[in-house]
Amino acid sequence: MGLCQPARQLLAEAHRVAVELGDKKAVSRSLLSLAVLACEEQNYAQALILLDTARALGGVEEFWYQLTLTTVRAVVGQRDPDAHIKVNQIIKHSCGALKRVLEQRVNRVPEISFFITSLEMRGAIECVRALGGDPGETLNSSETTQRLMSACETLRESASGFTQLGFREHAAEAHVECAAAQRLLARRASAADRQRFLLDGLSHMQLAVTEQEHVALNAQRLLPSQDESPGLSLAATRRLLRLRLALAEFSLAIMEEHCAEEKRQALARERKTPAEVALQEFTRCIPEPDSVEQEWVTVGSTSGQLALGQLAAVRSLSPDSLESRARCLSLMGKYLRLLAEQEEPLYLCTLWDSHTQKEARSDPKAIPAEQNSEEDGESSRRKQRVTPAKSAELQQRRRRAQQLLAQASQALTEAVSLCLQHQLPLPILAEASLNMLECHGQSDPAEAGQYLALFQSCCTVASVAEVLGCACSGSGVSQFSALLNLHRMLLLSQEERPSSMLKGVQDSLNSLSKAFSHLTIYPGHLHILAELPPNLKIVLLQHSEDGSELFGAFYEMNRAPNQKGKTTQGTGSLTCSKVAKVSVCPRALLALREQIRAFDQEMRHGLLKHACWHAAEGGAQPSEQHRVFPRKAAAEEMLGPHFREIVENMDDYLKPLLTKFDFSCLRPQITPVPVPEMTKARDKEEKGSSVKLPAEAGEYVVLLADRKLLELPLEALSILQEESLNSVSRDFSLQLLHSRLIRVEPNKVESDNKKDTKGGKGTKGKGDQSQTIKVIPVSHALPSNTFPVDMRHLKYIVDHHNEGTFDGTSLSKRMKEILETHSQHCTHLWEGFMGSTGTPSLSEVEQLLCGCSAFIYLGMERFMANIPPAKLTALSLCECRLVLLFDVVQNNASVLRQSSLDKHKSAGQLDLEKPLQTALLLSLGGVGSIVLSQWHSSIQQNTHNLAHVLDNLLRVRQTSGQSIQALRRGDRSATPQHKVTGSYDPAPLTDSKEDDDVHHQLILTPSTFNCILYGLPNLIVS
Repeated sequence: MGLCQPARQLLAEAHRVAVELGDKKAVSRSLLSLAVLACEEQNYAQALILLDTARALGGVEEFWYQLTLTTVRAVVGQRDPDAHIKVNQIIKHSCGALKRVLEQRVNRVPEISFFITSLEMRGAIECVRALGGDPGETLNSSETTQRLMSACETLRESASGFTQLGFREHAAEAHVECAAAQRLLARRASAADRQRFLLDGLSHMQLAVTEQEHVALNAQRLLPSQDESPGLSLAATRRLLRLRLALAEFSLAIMEEHCAEEKRQALARERKTPAEVALQEFTRCIPEPDSVEQEWVTVGSTSGQLALGQLAAVRSLSPDSLESRARCLSLMGKYLRLLAEQEEPLYLCTLWDSHTQKEARSDPKAIPAEQNSEEDGESSRRKQRVTPAKSAELQQRRRRAQQLLAQASQALTEAVSLCLQHQLPLPILAEASLNMLECHGQSDPAEAGQYLALFQSCCTVASVAEVLGCACSGSGVSQFSALLNLHRMLLLSQEERPSSMLKGVQDSLNSLSKAFSHLTIYPGHLHILAELPPNLKIVLLQHSEDGSELFGAFYEMNRAPNQKGKTTQGTGSLTCSKVAKVSVCPRALLALREQIRAFDQEMRHGLLKHACWHAAEGGAQPSEQHRVFPRKAAAEEMLGPHFREIVENMDDYLKPLLTKFDFSCLRPQITPVPVPEMTKARDKEEKGSSVKLPAEAGEYVVLLADRKLLELPLEALSILQEESLNSVSRDFSLQLLHSRLIRVEPNKVESDNKKDTKGGKGTKGKGDQSQTIKVIPVSHALPSNTFPVDMRHLKYIVDHHNEGTFDGTSLSKRMKEILETHSQHCTHLWEGFMGSTGTPSLSEVEQLLCGCSAFIYLGMERFMANIPPAKLTALSLCECRLVLLFDVVQNNASVLRQSSLDKHKSAGQLDLEKPLQTALLLSLGGVGSIVLSQWHSSIQQNTHNLAHVLDNLLRVRQTSGQSIQALRRGDRSATPQHKVTGSYDPAPLTDSKEDDDVHHQLILTPSTFNCILYGLPNLIVS
């Protein structure tokens, strides 16, 4: 660990000596070891080259076995879409060769049989992982299902073969992988098949525990007793504990499936009369003996006790392990919650809205038309058949369920506390948070909202780990990448915590980059809401792990009325006012994501085709205004119907959840402040100050959604089209939003001018700049709950490849015009690279990003193509509060240049250059707000957006969120929508509802919602 460089030097020396001696076997072994080392450093391309060279030299049976495993690891590590096909071919070829050798080497049957069985198991594991996919990617084709079932059969045979050969530890691993595959099949199968797959999976988990028990007992027999060697921890025993916990979790999954069935049956009985219930009981079929149904009933009645037995064994064998204790508490809390659900299923239904119990797995749009009339009839029939004795029994069962939920909450609270205090693995914290959410439901929205936000933060951290792992896959790119890979290897090999080496690596990573801090959950996460600006309105949307349920929450300020009966915005803090849950169809979400990807490609091809046509046409057109907007209308006329269809489907997907919330606070209030007082106050402000004051900050809507939903144009949702909305922005999680609030001292920002950058436009000497900065005063009238951005330290990169020519002008000329327009706002102090002044080097790009308070990129292709993701993750960008990216534009020249660069990049590296991943990487560095485009745009549209955003920020003095919202509305006058008291201007209320609907249809175009804002919506120019 951490000794890759010395190991490489020793192996290189061994290879050199073997070559000089002419020992081919030694040469091949040294090359194989170098390939393994390259895989450890995630340099898979180099590993494959070394493996090809070693394969040509050959070796003994063990050499071919290790060579095959290393080749599979390298192929999988490259993350190609067809990697599992290549792996299958490699495994088949190697197993065939070893089987031929087995016929000749009779005296080595056990060893070679182990090699063959191990390779077959590895091939089956990779097949299962490749076919797993996202929750929406169901096993529609029979071929895919058959392949997965074939992999299960291979794993079952591998486990049996390992047991016969005496390799019980490998047999346990094969059983665990087979159980995981069976669970994957159950998740995507019908009800009858689901029971069979879950039962098979449980059987394999029990066999895995049995096999590992034999391994642990054999190891303990070789050592002194615990009395003679206290505190001794064996690797076999630790693996046994993990398998026991996995078995307990699998048992609870079966128990949860039974609870879901009982809940559906209880809801169905509630809709029937007593006669119908009696008839159903009389005609109910009893399961046949030894059938799957009978086994399912039997296992369901004992699954809870099986889980309790495994948890008791873990607690007795590992009383001092915090991780085991937290895991046991989490599973115990889940068991108690499910026990409460078995006790009184209908009471658990009342914790959530009754509409959420409707099954929507097949079609989320399917809502019965006669639902209301049926419910009225059902309620009357329910009242008629409730007798006093039955009512008392129901009350007793409800009290018992409440007690069990209270006990579950206590255990889960302790588990969450342990995870937050000691930074235990995130899956434990995520599971405990989700179970706490289920325990509270809508009975306590404030508590439920806290744990839903915590669950989303855990999911976001998992996404961050995935993105950082892909960005920093090469250890040689930066010191941060090397340490991050070392940290990953330590976590994989470390079975007991804490470790001094692991702690040292974590401290080094924290000192190098802010990105690493986002891999853990903030210990004070449950108190984050109190630290956020109270004028935020947060809408949280988060899917469950399997994508079958969608959770939502609405956070707003807990307003306190004053003596005059008005609501004050200066008191109270953010709290969750409502939580909700609905069942959704994962395939519907997958279809939506595929639609938006297809739309992006259509937009890209359409704009590129038009750019090529215009370049071939040549000649300047008469007027720029007549050049831009007719083309914009023509492009949107072609793609507008597709975009509106996506928005309609997105509305239909989210409507069942969003209709459960009261968003009346987002609409204009009917009782504004009297007009004479407002007029007097306005006149007084205009007379008392000659400097234009910024627009007072109103309330801002922030969308916190999971990564799959963030791929959609959420800003186009119908509930967010109110004219009174001041801002609509988005972010990844509550923790990431809170991390953006970390402020930087002004002195630290001013010191960044010491860094030199060349190619700046109209820049002065450093002495003149510092002198000018001292003269300009900071605005003294900033709205409350806003954060200032010093635009004097803005840096930019504008068309540094000099490819952005259009309509007789260029991006550089347009940028110069914009700078001249806002010359009174210190644009002469801005520095950067523009056009033919020179292409910035990588180090100069890093200096611009690290030494600025705001950054603008206006150019062709993608911004992330200018800086490797591994380099960006190593930068600390806390001083950069605002980033404006106007990229994803193409023409002939840019496509030719970028395509030659992209052919050397992997699919994972290209994914990191997409808008969503770009926003996440910049957010990890500490950027406060990021403005970028969701899909491809045109040069004209980007220059138009940049000009208006800068005008709204600098001249009108709007906040970052207001500027983007005004851009969506085409509001060039930028009249403030909110007053100081938070009431709305009554003027917009004079419009009729029909006019509002017409206006909504007019702005529902792709270009309107292309420019979006991630992060803080309340940044304002100081």
